[in-house]
Amino acid sequence: VNRKLDNILAALPVLARRIDNISERVTGRCGDV
Repeated sequence: VNRKLDNILAALPVLARRIDNISERVTGRCGDV
């Protein structure tokens, strides 16, 4: 269980960065339009 929690915690920052990048791309597209 501890290993699973560690893996999830380690993956959260990566997912957050991906979401931020995607959101930036979407907002960038909307801004360009």
